[in-house]
Amino acid sequence: MLAPLNENEIVSSLKSLKRNWVQSENQKQIELMISLENYDHGISLVQSIGKLANENWHHPELCLSFKNLTIKLWTHDVQALTKKDFDLAHLIEKLLP
Repeated sequence: MLAPLNENEIVSSLKSLKRNWVQSENQKQIELMISLENYDHGISLVQSIGKLANENWHHPELCLSFKNLTIKLWTHDVQALTKKDFDLAHLIEKLLP
């Protein structure tokens, strides 16, 4: 089982990301909100993220509205942030324009 990250590790890991990921109020998740060109672009991005999630056996919460996508990551098994969340965040960033 993965160990939860401590606050210093979370801050350092957030700084390593290129996008404006934020830590949730409960401090157990990271979240990214993305503005999209259109709904079709969102559907395509969700499918690509879904493929990555399956390949890495780590599944984010995805919420798609008309021109916005919200991505939330946390490790369900430990109900906290782990290295696995930030590894997937880096992979997701490679999909973004």
